[in-house]
Amino acid sequence: GGTTARTKTFIDVAKAQIGDPYVFGAQGPNAFDCSGLIHYALVKAGVPDARTTARGYQARYAGSKVSRENLKPGDLLFYWSPNTRGIPRGQASHIEIYLGNGKSMGTDNPSEGARIENVNWAAFIGGARVPALQRG
Repeated sequence: GGTTARTKTFIDVAKAQIGDPYVFGAQGPNAFDCSGLIHYALVKAGVPDARTTARGYQARYAGSKVSRENLKPGDLLFYWSPNTRGIPRGQASHIEIYLGNGKSMGTDNPSEGARIENVNWAAFIGGARVPALQRG
């Protein structure tokens, strides 16, 4: 199906944060870390959401995994990169929002802040669809 109004809001709210600074642990409205941006946009899209980490979202939406070829705008992208936080391979060290056409919206770098970029397929470990975004 098409993109629901809720999914559109989720994406639009995230995109409205372009240029906001990356600050570890921040969840808006003026600065964000990767999962803080997801949390902020989900809540603004009318999805009740308890703030968690990239790994937490990966676990929360483990029942609605999406493969690379089935990704749709608004799906969550999980990444793993070597990190100093002890997050093992296969568990998400970073999360972004899929926008379609190989683009994503997220924040992970203090020098760049929130931005749209090409999906980092090299670090991609899976996607998930947020069930509540599919309703209404």
